[in-house]
Formats: sequence, C-alpha cells, structure tokens
Amino acid sequence: MSEGKILIVDDNESNLEIMAMYIESEFDNETILGSSSVDGIEAVKENPEIDIVISDYYMPGGDGGQLYQWLKENRPDIPFLLVCGENQDVVEKLPELSGLFSGDFSPLVSKPFKKEELLEKMKLVMNKELIKVIDGYKRISIDRFLTFNKCFVGAHLKIGDNKMLKVVNKDDEISEELIYNIVVKGVKYLYIEENEYESFMDSAMSEVMEKLATRDGDETEKVKLQMDSVESIHEGLRYVGMGERAIELAHGVVESTLNTIKSNKKISSILKTILKKDNYIYELSLLTCYISTAIANETEWATTETYKKLSYASLMQDVSLKSNDLAKICKKTDKAFEQLKPEEKQLVLSHPLKSCEVVEGLGELSPDVRNIIWEHHERPNGDGFPRGLNKSKIGTLSCIFILSHEFAHRLLTEPITHELLESIHGDLDKNYSSGNFKKPHEALKRAFNR
Repeated sequence: MSEGKILIVDDNESNLEIMAMYIESEFDNETILGSSSVDGIEAVKENPEIDIVISDYYMPGGDGGQLYQWLKENRPDIPFLLVCGENQDVVEKLPELSGLFSGDFSPLVSKPFKKEELLEKMKLVMNKELIKVIDGYKRISIDRFLTFNKCFVGAHLKIGDNKMLKVVNKDDEISEELIYNIVVKGVKYLYIEENEYESFMDSAMSEVMEKLATRDGDETEKVKLQMDSVESIHEGLRYVGMGERAIELAHGVVESTLNTIKSNKKISSILKTILKKDNYIYELSLLTCYISTAIANETEWATTETYKKLSYASLMQDVSLKSNDLAKICKKTDKAFEQLKPEEKQLVLSHPLKSCEVVEGLGELSPDVRNIIWEHHERPNGDGFPRGLNKSKIGTLSCIFILSHEFAHRLLTEPITHELLESIHGDLDKNYSSGNFKKPHEALKRAFNR
C-alpha cells in the first residue's frame, strides 16, 4: 500500500477543513493543505511522494487550471481531482483543463461535495491504494479535534500498526498538560471510535450553521441570517440568483483581499473600527464586494486587478463613517436624510470625499479605488452626491460599484422575497440601463441569470 501524501488545495478555509476531515477519517496518509496553485506547486516540489492532488478551481491566488497544467507538464504521474460548482460540460471546455476529461471516468467532484463522492472519485483516479485507518476508528488532526470537539468525544493515540491507547475519555475536559505531552512527541493525529465519530462530525458541521439552525422563521429570515456570515453568504447570493461560478470567484477575491489587509498594519488598524460582524457597514462592505466582483467577471474588464480595486473600494467606502444609520442613507431624496440635523447631513454628503482622504493617506492603493469611493453615491440622473455627476460622467468601474451598492443595500434593508428581487431588477432596468451604466447593467443581469 502507498505511504504517499494527499495534497488538498482550496482558498476557502471551510471547504479545506471539511475535505481534510473527510479524507483523514478514512486514510492514514498524511494530508498537506494549500490555498492556491502556487501553494500546490510548491508542495509537490517539496514532497515528491504526493500520490494525489485534489484542487478547487476558482482561486484568486492561482486557480486549479494552472495547477493542473503544471502537473501535466512536470508530474503527469500524479492523479488530479477537480472540485468545482460548475457542470462538467462547462469546465471541460476550459483550455487550461485540456486533457483532464479524456479518461474513462470523470475526475470532477461537484460542489457542494459529499464525502461518498469525494472518496469514490479518489479511488477511481488513483493507481495506488491508500492506507486505511484501523477498523473501528476514524482519524482527526489534533488541531481540528481541539477546535470542533464540542460534544466531548473520547480520543486515542496510535501506538502500533493495530494498537490504540486511550488518552481522552468521553465527556472529559482536555488538560493543557496532556496536549503538551502529545504535541511535544510530534503526534499530529488522534483517533475517535467509529460509534462516537458521527457525533463529532455533526458538532463540527453544525458549528457554522448554529445560528441558522437555532432560529425559527420562514425562508426569508433564513436567507437574511445566512447573509450575516462570511462563511455562508454565498447561500444567500445563490438564493437571489447569482451563479455558482460567480460566487466562487467573488468569495476568493474577498478572502484574498482580507488576507492582504491583515498583512498591512496601517490599513488593518483603520478597518478594524468598521469591519465588525453583525452591523450594516460590515455587511454592506462584504456584499458589495461579492456583487461587484460577479458583475465585473461578466465584462471586458474582468481582470484580477479590477477585482482587487472593487474589493478594496467595497471595504473602504464608509471608512469615515461610524454610524450605521448614516451609512444606510444612499440618496439626498431619502426621507431619513431630510430628518437629519444639519451637521449629520454634512457628514453624509462629505463622507465619500472623507473616505477618499483616508485612502490617500494610506498611500498604497490605486487612484482608481479613490475614484470609485468618491463616486459611489453618484446616480445616473445626476441627483447623487457629492458632485452630482450623471450617467455619462461617472467612471465605468464606479458604475459597476454603484449598481452593486444599490443591490446590496436593498438586500440588507428590506425583507428578501421574490417580490423584492423583481422590484430591484425592475428599478435597475428603469434607471441604470443607459449611458456608462449600460454594459455594467447587462453584466449584472448575466451574473444573476436574468
């Protein structure tokens, strides 16, 4: 049997964790994780004993097609399994995947993936047998055991080919001393008895959806709750009509941008004040980023640089505002604007420019990001602010952003129903389908399957 390693590549941390848990539960082979084609290529170079590569397709740091092409040219002996939300008839036409679907069976695992399909496809594409976990047990990495063991299942150490030593009893708290003694010995995995593993996995899988599962409400409320989380926002977008490919791409852009921001102390410290979960500014920033990336992907300006500009603008658009109520005012004609005090009106009208000043102070962002932020409250008929530009004067990327901002704002401030979606699209058709908005509006309809 093979003693090789299994490489799993996905920029979505949750998908990566779930695939790793599925595979580790059944096989004793070491798993290596990566988040882009660059990570995958480096892992193969450093670990020539890798027996199979399992990769997502849409990843902003280098997609699965690039990884497959490199393997095809440099390590054609390594089987490749593609994980993707698109149908096979779509992805097999992609030039970078040429040759992948020429065999007797499909190397595609469809999203949302199921454990049985993933493991079955692994067996089909591999020409070696993997090492099965000892009968009666499931394997889990120590890190994931500590993260997800909310139901307090027991755990064992493997001390021989068929020997286990129980180190954690069911319902026991895990002492720091025990963890230290395990880790210092270089142990990476624990083993859970098969009859307890299902409870463990139920606990792990329900953690992300805990908020949704414990609330009563109709489908509208469920979708709204789903939009409150980075991990599951794509479920809400799928509900309102965004295609799977667009969702995956946009998610990758969000992850990449947030990771870049975390590495920049200057930007990160500023955004910490507004990017707090469960508030309107946070949700608007996130949702605008998803929608604008999806729209841009359907245009002639679909480049990584464009996605990056739109995502930064999404996160920085309201950086000068601290009030969620003020951020919700999108137009001077809004009733809420008329009821504001003079100083509050001035805050609303000046915040695009104020946010631009913050961006300029950072010194590292593109001038295009500044322009998008400056124009994000302009409107086609010229009644926007701060400059009253019309549809022939507003920049193309700003038009994409304004459409996304309008869509996101309404999804977050009105009950999500079929009637609302028809109303949004009707208003966009009426007001945003000419001038510099024409191509972005057509792209929005394609992104939302209209």
